Amino acid sequence: MRARPRPYRPGFTLVEVLIATFVIALGVLGLLALFAGAARQQQVASLTSRAHAHARNAESILGVNFGNLRNTSNNFIPGVWYQLPMQDQFHYLTVNPRRATGGAYFLTPSEASPRLVWTVLNFDDADVPVTPDPGNGGIVDLAADAGVRRLDPASLSFLVTLIDTGTRQTVTLPPYVRTPALEPQYTDRPETSGVASYMPGGLPTSQPGQADADYIRVNLELAANGTTPARVLDMNIRAVDPAGTLVIKSIVAFYRIRSDELVSLRDRVLFQPDQAAPNGERPVLAYSVLYRTVGSLTQMAVVSYSLTAGSGGAEWIPPERLSDIQRDPQPTPVRGVRLRLGFDKDRQAYYLTNEGPEEQSAFALAVGQIILIAGTNAANPGADAPVTVVGQQRLNNQLRAYLDRAPRSGGRNILPAQRRENDQLQNVIAFAVNDVAVSLDNDSSEWRLRALSATVYQVGGN
Repeated sequence: MRARPRPYRPGFTLVEVLIATFVIALGVLGLLALFAGAARQQQVASLTSRAHAHARNAESILGVNFGNLRNTSNNFIPGVWYQLPMQDQFHYLTVNPRRATGGAYFLTPSEASPRLVWTVLNFDDADVPVTPDPGNGGIVDLAADAGVRRLDPASLSFLVTLIDTGTRQTVTLPPYVRTPALEPQYTDRPETSGVASYMPGGLPTSQPGQADADYIRVNLELAANGTTPARVLDMNIRAVDPAGTLVIKSIVAFYRIRSDELVSLRDRVLFQPDQAAPNGERPVLAYSVLYRTVGSLTQMAVVSYSLTAGSGGAEWIPPERLSDIQRDPQPTPVRGVRLRLGFDKDRQAYYLTNEGPEEQSAFALAVGQIILIAGTNAANPGADAPVTVVGQQRLNNQLRAYLDRAPRSGGRNILPAQRRENDQLQNVIAFAVNDVAVSLDNDSSEWRLRALSATVYQVGGN
């Protein structure tokens, strides 16, 4: 008996299987690329959010000091943006990098700092003097901190407490405050250069040098490193004790300090855990600071950028010293560059293009770059807010970086209407995040930088 033939069942040929596999592979690769792109976008968005939060934190840290900024030499132009330099040794941002020569700027006093100058523990000693001899001791460099902090002479005062050797009752004298009218008497003595005399208010007036005078004389001359030594030369506490029964229980100095430190490097760098990096963490973003004065106000711009190191063990110490800022081209993280500003009437958009060789300004014209027009003089001040590069186009062999809006200063367009109508360009100086910077660490590591945010804050009066 003959077997019945099996029914025909259609299948896939090898070619069809290969084609299907190829199509699925393309889809998977597309999904992987999509996921990778989404992950990168999420990382950038996360860093940008952290950068904005970090900038707000910068406002709170720097705002107090910047609000008290003083210009003592008029060596900057109002309305023009300047970079804050970094102190060479301790790597903090400062307005006074040349402390040894007095510097251009000073900060007003911050917190009060009482300090015990003189105390007596055993009041039964018969030889306890009413007039202590400071000798080589006394108050020496009340605001000592590697030349960073200075005593503010106008804030210095002394509180003297006496005790009666018989009754053990205490007497607190009125604060000893500076008496400028008495200071010219001592200008003929070399050791009294910069001397200030402090006398108690409300007591009978007497001249330092008299036997019954009450005074504390302090040398407030600035040292070579910019500190105020505040060394006590001599003191006399006698006029209030005609019977000779009082001894000094304590002398306390009250003063305020000036500091040229605005923000430390550690405070302006954010880290992520990384076992291969120093101390188990690596820097991922940081910010630099620009500042300017507008009328009686002070403004600062916090420019944040991401960090990618060439090696996992690198340390980020930005090249922001005064020597770095004065170099051309600047190696700084936020770099000043010469550009030209124009207006494209066809696209109704503002753009920037290079003034010199394109390779020198290509980093500033990249899409996503954040730019702050610096200004050049009082008639051409800097922009009130940053602008962002949102597109590029090459016309007549010239690269144009189109901006999201018009750069403005004081409500006025930085590019005058006449230049816009006549297709004329205007030379400007702009600050933008450098694409590569070399760290000042021991390895001189190279870092890739990417602009994340820039925010302008009004932080106080000048």
